[in-house]
Amino acid sequence: MIYAVTLVGQRTTAEFLLGFIMNRGHIVLNFLNNTAVDFNAYAEAFQQAAERLTEKLLDSNGYSDADACPIIFLYRHATELYLKTIIIMVSNKSCEHLNHKKTFKEHNLLKLKNILLRLLNDKHSAPIFGELYELFSDNESSTNKKIKYLDTLDERSISFRYPTDNEGEANLPDHFHLVLEDVAQVLSELCDQLSAITFGLSMHEETQIEQKLALEP
Repeated sequence: MIYAVTLVGQRTTAEFLLGFIMNRGHIVLNFLNNTAVDFNAYAEAFQQAAERLTEKLLDSNGYSDADACPIIFLYRHATELYLKTIIIMVSNKSCEHLNHKKTFKEHNLLKLKNILLRLLNDKHSAPIFGELYELFSDNESSTNKKIKYLDTLDERSISFRYPTDNEGEANLPDHFHLVLEDVAQVLSELCDQLSAITFGLSMHEETQIEQKLALEP
């Protein structure tokens, strides 16, 4: 909790922790120093926020059409973060070079998937990478179909953030229509699938560490 202490100046760690217990709303971010874990945590947070908003909206007596925009954006951003989490985790074990700056600036889901495929195609990688390569290279897989669907909804991650682009042109077609409950279900399932992959990669890494420690004298 060193980072927490620096936040509060002269207050001790015990006092700071007591504040957490007694008062709700305290938030501490960027304290793990682990990029993959942080990306995954953000992805889960955006997904959960989208799910809560969807449930609240569908249970309400009425809502505006624009109320769907933040929900779809949250799901879309969660998906992007999950993909980037997987890319980071795979790159740590791959012989292929990853341009981190270019990857983090990329928002197109299909381009991110192609970056991931290049990393997964490393011939010296673990068997789990081969399984993931088959999953993400199979255009008929459930995960790939959902990624492609989301890409058609919002290719550049702006369609549900702004009504127009920089030229003043509409980001969505005239009278764009969707059924929020159906779309939210598809996107929630996609996030769950990607989250399961990050969990599997984490378990694989922990197993490797345990095996390495077991071999040490």
